[in-house]
Amino acid sequence: MNLFIGCSASDYIPSKYVLDCRKFLEGLFEYGHDLVFGGSESGLMGLAYNIALEKGRNIKAVYPYVYRDGVKNLECEKILTNTINQRTERVIQFGEGGFLRGFISFSYPLPIPPPAADGRCSDCRPGRCSG
Repeated sequence: MNLFIGCSASDYIPSKYVLDCRKFLEGLFEYGHDLVFGGSESGLMGLAYNIALEKGRNIKAVYPYVYRDGVKNLECEKILTNTINQRTERVIQFGEGGFLRGFISFSYPLPIPPPAADGRCSDCRPGRCSG
């Protein structure tokens, strides 16, 4: 299965989150899943890329023209888009497994926030969640 993993390209992520993500990603790729991601060598994107590469998985980097310099050294299939919005559309198109919300999809992914009293996720605010 092609898993679209949306995550941060920032290198300023607390180490405890990086370690948790590493364990989680190693497990995913051990089960034979392939990676579709936003194409960056840094942050959690770089971590996902490196683990998928170590495990011999197929990798698709979908990146907008403005970030083209960030994919030069990646050893994978590279899919260029014109805009960031087009990148989002393409990674969703290629990612059969969907977006891993709440774990590695945000800059500071753990812990997953508990539900609010009304049953919606505590991250629900205009423009952030459709729940």
